[in-house]
Amino acid sequence: MAELDFDLFGDPVPEGFGRRGRPPHLVTDRNRNKVMLLLGLKWSPGRIAGALGITLPTLRKYYFRELAKADSMLDRMKASHFQSLFDEMRKGNVAAAKEVGRMLDRIDAALFGIGSDDSEQPQEAAPATRAMGKKEQAAAEARTAGAGSDWGNDLLPTIQ
Repeated sequence: MAELDFDLFGDPVPEGFGRRGRPPHLVTDRNRNKVMLLLGLKWSPGRIAGALGITLPTLRKYYFRELAKADSMLDRMKASHFQSLFDEMRKGNVAAAKEVGRMLDRIDAALFGIGSDDSEQPQEAAPATRAMGKKEQAAAEARTAGAGSDWGNDLLPTIQ
């Protein structure tokens, strides 16, 4: 069996490329995984076909198994993500353990209306006030210039 060449995108170049007729689409595990990922992200089949550089009928012909499971693909992606986090936590990764804890807290809150301790909840930050620039600060100081001094109302702006 001949060794396959790959194009710039990592896709295999089929035998007979450049000869008469359109070369057949080569299905790879990488493309299957890409289709499953994009289905999990709720991409439309037409958009997925465009991302793979194939037509919609070609997508339906070669990836019909993945397209049939499109409704459950997001749940499968979340389960895979949670499984990899759990595996990292079991290896001793502290960041993964914290993330698993946060995910479990969100699940508890959604299912039972309970959360973790208030001490671990982030405090709501006060709305950030914008610092005044030097021109704005000078204008504010000019409005109150002379207040509480012998100048009285002499420094107040006059309307002309």
